[in-house]
Amino acid sequence: MASANKKRCKFTDVLKSKYPSFTEDRNDQEVKCTICDCFVSIGYKGGADIEKHLKTEKHLKKNRLCASTSKIDTFITQKGNKSSAVDATLAFHVVKHHQSYKSMDCTSQLLKNLFHDSDLAKNLACASTKTEDIINNVIAPYTIEILLKKLEDIVFFGLSTDASNHNADKIFPIIIQYFDWKTDMESKMLEFTSLENETSLTIANYLLATLEKYNLKGKCVSFTGDNANVNFGGVTRNEGNNVITHLNRNLEQEIVGVGCPAHMLHNAIRHATDLLDIDVESLVMKIFNHFSVYTIRTEKLKELCSYVDINYEKLLYHSKTRWLSLFPAIERILKLYEPLKEYFTTTEKVPVLIKKFFEN
Repeated sequence: MASANKKRCKFTDVLKSKYPSFTEDRNDQEVKCTICDCFVSIGYKGGADIEKHLKTEKHLKKNRLCASTSKIDTFITQKGNKSSAVDATLAFHVVKHHQSYKSMDCTSQLLKNLFHDSDLAKNLACASTKTEDIINNVIAPYTIEILLKKLEDIVFFGLSTDASNHNADKIFPIIIQYFDWKTDMESKMLEFTSLENETSLTIANYLLATLEKYNLKGKCVSFTGDNANVNFGGVTRNEGNNVITHLNRNLEQEIVGVGCPAHMLHNAIRHATDLLDIDVESLVMKIFNHFSVYTIRTEKLKELCSYVDINYEKLLYHSKTRWLSLFPAIERILKLYEPLKEYFTTTEKVPVLIKKFFEN
């Protein structure tokens, strides 16, 4: 068995020269594959770990794709600043409206057909591949540059992160929040990447490496996350194997741990509603389900809304795993309360729970 004190391998200058497609990222025992956009641990076997990654199906597939794809500069001709501005504007439009890169394959051709008499439209070549490159290599770095310049005048800020599952990937955006007397509170994204797991040490190292990367360690005064044990060590905030503890041990000053206030408020209200005579969540879901796929019932409700001079709006669905949806769903029911009451008190064969609620 290998000794626990065995010296860990690092990303040396020799390895950097031998594997140019890998860069040192979060620490010197972990490298980033620029082709796969993923992290590879080299702490145990060094170059052998990199060679193992090079033989994976994921890397081979990405490598073949890169070899068959022309570089972005082959798509860009010396057409002047106007064409570049058009390409950048279309790429920014995709980001702003959360559109798929693939939508640009159709959009660019559509613009050519619609504006066939325009020289700019004729030369438009901003399909999905080019759009992705512009966003990742131009717009994203530029926004980070603007944020870092802004932070030069900011004395302190808080940072937050949370896992978001995207298929098999665990995505961790890092959000910077600070107060600017000119614009009030600001929330900006500083980093966006996937991690191999969501343990407290992995998350903490990711946050620390990002702060180190942008030279922001000295300005971080708080960490915000959900109230899970992995972030804060439970209700009692015990010091130990959690994110806030790891951060406090490695930053230049002790920071404040801020749990999610929305979760706290939701939990307080949810426990308080247990004292009511009726299950509010169950009621909301039953009312929605009564109308959701029944045209005749919905039309009758619309007629009642018109009769009492209330604008009809579609009832909202509430999922128990999405606590943010409950309040808007309740608000919508209250807005339509009079026609709903008329409907359920005059209609036969309705759920007993709902009828009792409106009769009371």
